[in-house]
Amino acid sequence: MKLGHLWSMVITRLTFMISGMMIRLRFWPHFQLGGRVRFFPGVRFLQIGDAALLKVRFAGANTIGQGTMFQGSGTIHFGARSLCGPNCIFGANTVIDIGTDVLIAGAVNIRDSNHRFDDPARPIVAQGISSTPIRIGDGAWLAQNVSVLEGVTIGPHAVIGAGAVVTRDILAGAIAAGVPARIIKMRPGFEIPRSS
Repeated sequence: MKLGHLWSMVITRLTFMISGMMIRLRFWPHFQLGGRVRFFPGVRFLQIGDAALLKVRFAGANTIGQGTMFQGSGTIHFGARSLCGPNCIFGANTVIDIGTDVLIAGAVNIRDSNHRFDDPARPIVAQGISSTPIRIGDGAWLAQNVSVLEGVTIGPHAVIGAGAVVTRDILAGAIAAGVPARIIKMRPGFEIPRSS
């Protein structure tokens, strides 16, 4: 182990011990702060799997609510000034990319993976997972208790209503709600594209 890597681990662990956060990442070069980030107590970073390398990047001026958990073996990126409320879960095995100025309310669950269940002769737990990146556009708002599932892109400035389960892409400037989430109207200045 290189001396610089060891020193980085020691400094990072001390920083997070002081702020009362639980850290279980093995390789600390995979944690990046691009600017000041405010972490409330109980924020957790959990690496999944022996060879996993969870990478979490904050562009700066971010706020991460109490009890929020980052887990997996992929990359999670928070754009500048994006924030989340308490008790959110970000599970990445490929990529969760959150744009700038995104507002994520409390208890939001964003996961880029799902269990496979194609073979009825085998237990689901033995069939592995599928994983596809999630992208959340600049200026979007995800209200309380929203769930975002694998492969979804939420367009810039979209609004997702409380309790919605997002299973497919949402247009820029759309207001979507329900289970599964459907577009109920467009924000002023945005239109649904006309099909020719």
